Amino acid sequence: MALRLNDFAAFYANWEDKAQNLRQIAQKLSLGLDSFVFLDDNPLEREWVRSQLPEVTVVDSWALGVPVGTGPRQGLSLLLTHTF
Repeated sequence: MALRLNDFAAFYANWEDKAQNLRQIAQKLSLGLDSFVFLDDNPLEREWVRSQLPEVTVVDSWALGVPVGTGPRQGLSLLLTHTF
């Protein structure tokens, strides 16, 4: 089953700071940041979110068995298949 945009509670695709986007999503959904899991293929983005939002769980894609260099669509598919 393919995920569609309306399967997500919030969707932010912009050039803004990802930590700030997570803060805004948390506020919009009335959730604590400790309920978020952040995945990104860019290690610099992951480290930035870790440093700015220590309460967010940041997952390294390699820890989930997603090969380095895997495209976003294939990586998400592998993640969902092996995690959920």
